[in-house]
Amino acid sequence: MARDRAHQASSGPRVAGIELAAGMVRAVVARAEGGRLRVVGRGEIGLAVDAIAGGLVVEPGAVTAAVGAALAAAERGVPADRTVIAVDGDDVRTYHVTTPFDREESGTAIVRAEADRAVREAREEAARVAQTAVADDPALRGMATARLTDEVAALVLDGRELDSIEGYHGRALEVHTDVAVAPLVLSGAALATVAPRRRPTAVPGIYALARLVAASGIADAGVVRVGADVTALASSAWGAMPSRPARTRATTTRACGLRSSRSRSAPTTRLRRSGGCSSACLRRSSRCRMRSRRSSARRVAGLRASGRSRQA
Repeated sequence: MARDRAHQASSGPRVAGIELAAGMVRAVVARAEGGRLRVVGRGEIGLAVDAIAGGLVVEPGAVTAAVGAALAAAERGVPADRTVIAVDGDDVRTYHVTTPFDREESGTAIVRAEADRAVREAREEAARVAQTAVADDPALRGMATARLTDEVAALVLDGRELDSIEGYHGRALEVHTDVAVAPLVLSGAALATVAPRRRPTAVPGIYALARLVAASGIADAGVVRVGADVTALASSAWGAMPSRPARTRATTTRACGLRSSRSRSAPTTRLRRSGGCSSACLRRSSRCRMRSRRSSARRVAGLRASGRSRQA
Protein backbone atom coordinates (compact mmCIF):
# COMPACT_ATOMS: atom_id res chain seq x y z
CA MET A 1 0.00 0.00 0.00
CA ALA A 2 2.78 2.43 0.91
CA ARG A 3 4.55 1.54 -2.33
CA ASP A 4 1.40 2.31 -4.35
CA ARG A 5 1.01 5.69 -2.61
CA ALA A 6 4.66 6.55 -3.32
CA HIS A 7 4.22 5.50 -6.95
CA GLN A 8 1.16 7.69 -7.35
CA ALA A 9 2.95 10.61 -5.73
CA SER A 10 5.78 10.35 -8.27
CA SER A 11 3.34 10.18 -11.18
CA GLY A 12 1.83 13.11 -13.01
CA PRO A 13 -1.79 14.26 -12.69
CA ARG A 14 -4.57 12.11 -14.11
CA VAL A 15 -5.88 13.68 -17.30
CA ALA A 16 -9.14 12.67 -18.96
CA GLY A 17 -9.46 13.03 -22.71
CA ILE A 18 -12.86 13.02 -24.41
CA GLU A 19 -13.58 12.47 -28.09
CA LEU A 20 -16.97 13.48 -29.48
CA ALA A 21 -17.56 11.61 -32.73
CA ALA A 22 -20.57 10.72 -34.84
CA GLY A 23 -22.34 7.83 -33.13
CA MET A 24 -19.84 7.50 -30.27
CA VAL A 25 -18.36 9.22 -27.23
CA ARG A 26 -14.95 7.95 -26.11
CA ALA A 27 -13.06 8.79 -22.93
CA VAL A 28 -9.58 7.85 -21.81
CA VAL A 29 -7.69 8.63 -18.59
CA ALA A 30 -3.89 8.75 -18.61
CA ARG A 31 -1.01 10.08 -16.57
CA ALA A 32 2.71 10.59 -17.02
CA GLU A 33 4.92 7.98 -15.41
CA GLY A 34 8.67 7.91 -15.84
CA GLY A 35 8.62 10.03 -18.97
CA ARG A 36 5.90 7.92 -20.59
CA LEU A 37 2.16 8.33 -20.91
CA ARG A 38 0.30 5.48 -19.22
CA VAL A 39 -3.37 4.85 -20.00
CA VAL A 40 -5.14 3.84 -16.79
CA GLY A 41 -8.74 3.62 -18.01
CA ARG A 42 -11.03 3.98 -21.00
CA GLY A 43 -14.72 3.99 -21.79
CA GLU A 44 -17.01 4.49 -24.77
CA ILE A 45 -20.75 4.98 -25.13
CA GLY A 46 -22.78 4.74 -28.33
CA LEU A 47 -24.97 7.59 -29.58
CA ALA A 48 -27.58 8.18 -32.22
CA VAL A 49 -25.92 8.84 -35.57
CA ASP A 50 -27.13 12.45 -35.76
CA ALA A 51 -26.46 13.41 -32.11
CA ILE A 52 -23.10 14.81 -33.21
CA ALA A 53 -22.66 16.05 -36.77
CA GLY A 54 -19.44 17.45 -38.19
CA GLY A 55 -18.07 17.93 -34.67
CA LEU A 56 -21.14 19.93 -33.62
CA VAL A 57 -23.21 18.70 -30.67
CA VAL A 58 -26.77 18.59 -32.04
CA GLU A 59 -28.47 16.78 -29.13
CA PRO A 60 -26.89 18.19 -25.93
CA GLY A 61 -28.89 16.07 -23.48
CA ALA A 62 -27.98 12.74 -25.04
CA VAL A 63 -24.34 13.70 -25.55
CA THR A 64 -23.96 15.01 -21.97
CA ALA A 65 -25.32 11.76 -20.57
CA ALA A 66 -22.99 9.73 -22.79
CA VAL A 67 -19.97 11.82 -21.77
CA GLY A 68 -20.76 11.28 -18.09
CA ALA A 69 -21.08 7.51 -18.55
CA ALA A 70 -17.90 7.24 -20.60
CA LEU A 71 -15.94 9.29 -18.04
CA ALA A 72 -17.25 7.16 -15.18
CA ALA A 73 -16.06 4.01 -16.95
CA ALA A 74 -12.64 5.51 -17.70
CA GLU A 75 -12.00 7.04 -14.27
CA ARG A 76 -12.83 3.87 -12.31
CA GLY A 77 -13.90 5.77 -9.25
CA VAL A 78 -10.90 8.14 -9.16
CA PRO A 79 -11.75 11.57 -10.65
CA ALA A 80 -9.29 12.98 -13.15
CA ASP A 81 -7.41 16.17 -12.28
CA ARG A 82 -7.99 17.68 -15.73
CA THR A 83 -10.50 17.14 -18.53
CA VAL A 84 -9.71 17.88 -22.16
CA ILE A 85 -12.21 17.65 -25.01
CA ALA A 86 -11.03 16.99 -28.56
CA VAL A 87 -12.81 19.30 -31.01
CA ASP A 88 -12.52 18.74 -34.75
CA GLY A 89 -14.53 20.28 -37.56
CA ASP A 90 -14.27 21.92 -40.94
CA ASP A 91 -13.89 25.39 -39.40
CA VAL A 92 -11.38 24.54 -36.66
CA ARG A 93 -8.01 26.14 -37.36
CA THR A 94 -4.54 25.77 -35.85
CA TYR A 95 -1.97 28.41 -36.83
CA HIS A 96 1.73 27.64 -36.41
CA VAL A 97 3.59 30.92 -35.94
CA THR A 98 7.33 31.54 -35.58
CA THR A 99 8.39 34.78 -33.87
CA PRO A 100 12.10 35.70 -34.17
CA PHE A 101 14.05 37.84 -31.71
CA ASP A 102 17.53 39.33 -32.03
CA ARG A 103 19.30 39.74 -28.68
CA GLU A 104 21.51 42.78 -28.35
CA GLU A 105 23.63 41.34 -25.54
CA SER A 106 24.41 37.88 -26.88
CA GLY A 107 27.41 37.53 -24.59
CA THR A 108 25.29 37.59 -21.44
CA ALA A 109 23.24 34.68 -20.18
CA ILE A 110 19.48 34.79 -20.59
CA VAL A 111 17.66 35.39 -17.32
CA ARG A 112 14.12 34.44 -16.42
CA ALA A 113 12.64 37.91 -16.96
CA GLU A 114 14.03 38.05 -20.49
CA ALA A 115 12.76 34.54 -21.32
CA ASP A 116 9.30 35.33 -19.93
CA ARG A 117 9.17 38.55 -21.92
CA ALA A 118 10.06 36.77 -25.17
CA VAL A 119 7.39 34.10 -24.62
CA ARG A 120 4.79 36.71 -23.70
CA GLU A 121 5.49 38.84 -26.77
CA ALA A 122 5.54 35.75 -29.01
CA ARG A 123 2.12 34.72 -27.73
CA GLU A 124 0.77 38.20 -28.32
CA GLU A 125 2.17 38.22 -31.85
CA ALA A 126 0.79 34.75 -32.56
CA ALA A 127 -2.64 35.88 -31.35
CA ARG A 128 -2.52 38.85 -33.73
CA VAL A 129 -1.49 36.63 -36.63
CA ALA A 130 -4.32 34.21 -35.86
CA GLN A 131 -6.82 37.04 -35.57
CA THR A 132 -5.76 38.43 -38.96
CA ALA A 133 -5.90 34.98 -40.55
CA VAL A 134 -9.41 34.39 -39.18
CA ALA A 135 -10.56 37.75 -40.54
CA ASP A 136 -9.14 36.83 -43.96
CA ASP A 137 -10.66 33.33 -43.95
CA PRO A 138 -13.89 33.31 -46.03
CA ALA A 139 -15.25 30.34 -44.06
CA LEU A 140 -14.89 32.17 -40.73
CA ARG A 141 -15.72 35.71 -41.79
CA GLY A 142 -18.50 37.13 -39.66
CA MET A 143 -18.50 34.06 -37.38
CA ALA A 144 -17.96 34.29 -33.63
CA THR A 145 -14.81 32.32 -32.77
CA ALA A 146 -12.99 31.33 -29.60
CA ARG A 147 -9.28 30.79 -29.07
CA LEU A 148 -8.80 27.29 -27.69
CA THR A 149 -5.06 27.17 -27.01
CA ASP A 150 -1.86 29.14 -27.53
CA GLU A 151 0.86 26.59 -26.85
CA VAL A 152 4.58 27.34 -27.03
CA ALA A 153 5.72 24.47 -29.24
CA ALA A 154 9.47 25.14 -29.22
CA LEU A 155 12.22 27.53 -28.12
CA VAL A 156 15.16 27.66 -30.55
CA LEU A 157 18.32 29.59 -29.64
CA ASP A 158 20.98 29.87 -32.36
CA GLY A 159 19.64 26.70 -33.97
CA ARG A 160 19.40 24.71 -30.73
CA GLU A 161 15.99 23.63 -29.50
CA LEU A 162 15.81 23.87 -25.71
CA ASP A 163 13.28 23.14 -23.00
CA SER A 164 14.35 26.35 -21.26
CA ILE A 165 16.57 29.13 -22.57
CA GLU A 166 17.45 30.55 -19.15
CA GLY A 167 21.18 30.50 -18.47
CA TYR A 168 22.15 30.05 -22.14
CA HIS A 169 24.07 32.47 -24.35
CA GLY A 170 23.01 33.32 -27.86
CA ARG A 171 21.77 35.98 -30.27
CA ALA A 172 19.01 34.56 -32.50
CA LEU A 173 15.94 33.32 -30.63
CA GLU A 174 12.85 31.83 -32.22
CA VAL A 175 9.65 31.12 -30.31
CA HIS A 176 7.28 28.71 -32.08
CA THR A 177 3.68 29.16 -30.98
CA ASP A 178 0.59 27.15 -31.98
CA VAL A 179 -2.74 28.98 -31.76
CA ALA A 180 -6.00 27.04 -32.15
CA VAL A 181 -9.28 28.76 -33.07
CA ALA A 182 -12.77 27.29 -33.41
CA PRO A 183 -16.29 28.61 -33.99
CA LEU A 184 -17.84 29.53 -30.66
CA VAL A 185 -20.93 27.46 -31.36
CA LEU A 186 -18.76 24.37 -31.88
CA SER A 187 -16.42 24.74 -28.89
CA GLY A 188 -19.12 26.06 -26.56
CA ALA A 189 -21.46 23.14 -27.25
CA ALA A 190 -18.64 20.65 -26.69
CA LEU A 191 -17.53 22.22 -23.39
CA ALA A 192 -21.13 22.32 -22.16
CA THR A 193 -21.31 18.51 -22.22
CA VAL A 194 -18.88 18.28 -19.28
CA ALA A 195 -19.77 19.37 -15.75
CA PRO A 196 -18.37 22.85 -14.98
CA ARG A 197 -16.73 21.56 -11.78
CA ARG A 198 -14.30 19.64 -14.00
CA ARG A 199 -13.13 22.90 -15.61
CA PRO A 200 -12.87 21.35 -19.07
CA THR A 201 -10.71 22.74 -21.85
CA ALA A 202 -10.94 22.11 -25.59
CA VAL A 203 -8.18 21.42 -28.11
CA PRO A 204 -8.26 20.41 -31.78
CA GLY A 205 -8.27 16.61 -31.70
CA ILE A 206 -5.94 16.15 -34.65
CA TYR A 207 -3.46 18.65 -33.16
CA ALA A 208 -3.42 16.76 -29.85
CA LEU A 209 -2.89 13.50 -31.72
CA ALA A 210 -0.02 15.00 -33.72
CA ARG A 211 1.59 16.27 -30.50
CA LEU A 212 1.43 12.75 -29.05
CA VAL A 213 3.04 11.33 -32.20
CA ALA A 214 5.73 14.02 -32.07
CA ALA A 215 6.39 13.36 -28.38
CA SER A 216 6.98 9.69 -29.15
CA GLY A 217 9.99 10.68 -31.29
CA ILE A 218 8.54 9.82 -34.71
CA ALA A 219 9.95 12.34 -37.20
CA ASP A 220 8.40 13.59 -40.45
CA ALA A 221 5.12 11.77 -39.91
CA GLY A 222 1.72 12.27 -41.46
CA VAL A 223 -1.28 11.57 -39.24
CA VAL A 224 -4.74 10.93 -40.68
CA ARG A 225 -7.85 10.37 -38.57
CA VAL A 226 -10.81 9.12 -40.60
CA GLY A 227 -14.21 9.51 -38.93
CA ALA A 228 -17.79 9.06 -39.98
CA ASP A 229 -18.37 12.82 -40.19
CA VAL A 230 -14.93 14.43 -39.93
CA THR A 231 -11.62 13.49 -41.56
CA ALA A 232 -8.62 15.23 -40.01
CA LEU A 233 -4.95 15.27 -40.94
CA ALA A 234 -1.72 16.62 -39.55
CA SER A 235 1.99 16.45 -40.20
CA SER A 236 4.94 16.60 -37.83
CA ALA A 237 8.55 17.30 -38.61
CA TRP A 238 11.92 18.08 -37.08
CA GLY A 239 12.95 21.67 -36.47
CA ALA A 240 14.69 23.84 -39.03
CA MET A 241 18.04 22.04 -38.63
CA PRO A 242 17.63 18.24 -38.75
CA SER A 243 21.34 17.72 -38.06
CA ARG A 244 21.08 19.06 -34.52
CA PRO A 245 19.44 17.36 -31.53
CA ALA A 246 15.81 18.46 -31.65
CA ARG A 247 12.34 17.25 -31.00
CA THR A 248 9.59 16.62 -33.51
CA ARG A 249 6.65 19.02 -33.40
CA ALA A 250 3.33 19.39 -35.18
CA THR A 251 3.68 21.70 -38.18
CA THR A 252 0.33 21.56 -40.01
CA THR A 253 -3.17 20.47 -39.06
CA ARG A 254 -6.54 20.44 -40.82
CA ALA A 255 -9.96 18.85 -40.38
CA CYS A 256 -12.65 18.48 -43.04
CA GLY A 257 -16.29 17.84 -42.20
CA LEU A 258 -18.18 15.32 -44.29
CA ARG A 259 -21.91 15.72 -44.69
CA SER A 260 -24.14 12.68 -44.39
CA SER A 261 -27.63 12.55 -45.83
CA ARG A 262 -28.89 11.73 -42.32
CA SER A 263 -27.03 14.60 -40.61
CA ARG A 264 -29.31 17.56 -40.14
CA SER A 265 -26.72 20.17 -39.15
CA ALA A 266 -23.48 18.89 -40.64
CA PRO A 267 -21.13 21.32 -42.40
CA THR A 268 -21.42 21.60 -46.16
CA THR A 269 -17.90 20.41 -46.96
CA ARG A 270 -17.91 17.22 -49.07
CA LEU A 271 -15.44 14.35 -49.15
CA ARG A 272 -14.07 15.43 -52.50
CA ARG A 273 -12.69 18.58 -50.83
CA SER A 274 -10.47 16.72 -48.37
CA GLY A 275 -7.45 16.90 -50.65
CA GLY A 276 -7.96 20.60 -51.24
CA CYS A 277 -8.34 21.22 -47.52
CA SER A 278 -4.93 19.76 -46.78
CA SER A 279 -3.27 21.85 -49.50
CA ALA A 280 -4.96 25.02 -48.31
CA CYS A 281 -3.82 24.28 -44.77
CA LEU A 282 -0.21 23.87 -45.84
CA ARG A 283 -0.29 27.15 -47.70
CA ARG A 284 -1.94 28.99 -44.83
CA SER A 285 0.51 27.68 -42.25
CA SER A 286 3.43 28.71 -44.45
CA ARG A 287 2.02 32.22 -44.83
CA CYS A 288 1.64 32.53 -41.07
CA ARG A 289 5.26 31.65 -40.50
CA MET A 290 6.52 34.03 -43.18
CA ARG A 291 4.25 36.87 -42.09
CA SER A 292 5.43 36.52 -38.51
CA ARG A 293 9.06 36.56 -39.58
CA ARG A 294 8.61 39.67 -41.72
CA SER A 295 6.51 41.71 -39.33
CA SER A 296 7.55 40.71 -35.84
CA ALA A 297 11.36 40.84 -35.69
CA ARG A 298 12.31 42.44 -32.41
CA ARG A 299 15.39 43.36 -30.48
CA VAL A 300 15.20 42.05 -26.93
CA ALA A 301 17.61 43.68 -24.51
CA GLY A 302 19.08 41.41 -21.85
CA LEU A 303 17.44 42.04 -18.51
CA ARG A 304 19.38 41.81 -15.29
CA ALA A 305 16.67 40.19 -13.15
CA SER A 306 17.37 36.83 -11.62
CA GLY A 307 15.12 33.86 -11.17
CA ARG A 308 14.53 30.20 -11.70
CA SER A 309 14.05 28.47 -15.03
CA ARG A 310 10.71 28.68 -16.81
CA GLN A 311 9.73 25.50 -18.62
CA ALA A 312 7.94 26.34 -21.88
